[in-house]
Amino acid sequence: MSALLSVARAGGIPAPAYELVHPPVVVQELLPGAAPDRLDAAVVRSMVEVNRRQRGLLAGRPDVPPMRLFLIDDGPGF
Repeated sequence: MSALLSVARAGGIPAPAYELVHPPVVVQELLPGAAPDRLDAAVVRSMVEVNRRQRGLLAGRPDVPPMRLFLIDDGPGF
C-alpha cells in the first residue's frame, strides 16, 4: 500500500501516508484542507482534475491487479 501511495503522491494526488496499519485500524497522516461548504463548479473541476491525475499511474504495474467491478453481478457479501 505504501508504494502505491507514493506513486499517487508523485502523480500529484494528495494521498496521505499511512502511519500505522494494524487491521482493522489504519492511522493516516493528516493532510491540510477542509470539506467544502457546498458543491459548486470549482469543487467539481477540482475533483475531475484529481481524477485526471490518476490516469495511467498504474500502467505497467502487473503487481496491481485490475479492480473487479460488480456492475451486473453480485459481489462478495451481496
